[in-house]
Amino acid sequence: MRIVVNLTLNVISQGNLPYVEALELVAATRRVALQLFPDKAETYDLIYAPKLARIMREVYRVQ
Repeated sequence: MRIVVNLTLNVISQGNLPYVEALELVAATRRVALQLFPDKAETYDLIYAPKLARIMREVYRVQ
C-alpha cells in the first residue's frame, strides 16, 4: 500500500497532471487501498488521506 501511495504522491508532486486528473488519481488510490484492505478505511483516512490532501494543496494551491 505504501508503494501505491508513494507513487501517487510522486506523480502529483511533479505537477504535470491537470487538477481533475490528480483528483481522479487520489480517488483511484483510495479504491485500491480499500480493495487490498477492505476493513481499513479509517486507517487510510487517518494516515494516507492527509498526505494526499497536503500534496494537492501544495501543488495546486487549493484550500
